[in-house]
Amino acid sequence: MANYLGKFLPHLASYTRLIKDLFSEKNEWCRGEPQKEAFQRLKSERSSTRLLASYSPATKTCVAADASVFSHHGIPEIVISDNGPQYSSEPFRVFSKEYGFTHITSSSGYPQANGEVERAVATVKRRWKGGEEKLQALMACRATPLECGYSPSQLLIGRQLRTTILQLPASLHPRWPNIKGFRMREELAKNATTTGVTELEPKQPLQPGQNIWLPREKKYGTVVQYAETSRSCIIHTDEGRIRRKREHLHTVHNPDIQTLPLEVLK
Repeated sequence: MANYLGKFLPHLASYTRLIKDLFSEKNEWCRGEPQKEAFQRLKSERSSTRLLASYSPATKTCVAADASVFSHHGIPEIVISDNGPQYSSEPFRVFSKEYGFTHITSSSGYPQANGEVERAVATVKRRWKGGEEKLQALMACRATPLECGYSPSQLLIGRQLRTTILQLPASLHPRWPNIKGFRMREELAKNATTTGVTELEPKQPLQPGQNIWLPREKKYGTVVQYAETSRSCIIHTDEGRIRRKREHLHTVHNPDIQTLPLEVLK
């Protein structure tokens, strides 16, 4: 990482030389005060304001990574992301409008909503930690058959990828899976995993102006409206408005709590 940051720190080599010399076979290992000072200076430079800038939604941002994905696979109808500030910025809102997709964020304080993405990231990280070359590891993930019998590449582009593993030429011919049968098997597998699981009784819908208790924040709030995301509400608190999942909100019937007029909540 220090070598990568060198392009942004013009005098980096002058105070990392003492650290690099420790790993030379020609020198005897001796980590004294000069080396300690050089290491501390390197840590300070890596976290300095001229290298790292605090994110601001008002700052002009260039959205390029997502557009590069769209150029390969086309523009999706719906894009789901977490609640990072970069996704609530004005440039990203303009970006979603120009490309014509609906942007939906996962529920705040509900990590289960992002579980599928987290599992995919964890799978790739395990391969990288195993010492595999990064691009080959990604290719192996895309070419490995899933429980359904098809690999991600077959489901996405209709053919198997050619990898470093010996394969029959016929297996590389384009051939779309039986999508109807695939979806049917996926539905049966999903139902099998939920068999015997007791579902929680759905909570009653909340109404605008209704007082609720936020157990995580340990404070009261007032319902403003249901959010665009499913099963989430916009809550007015003494520190501003927040979005929370319905199951994290508890209704209260306390006459001592002042109810805000609907005109104030709008």
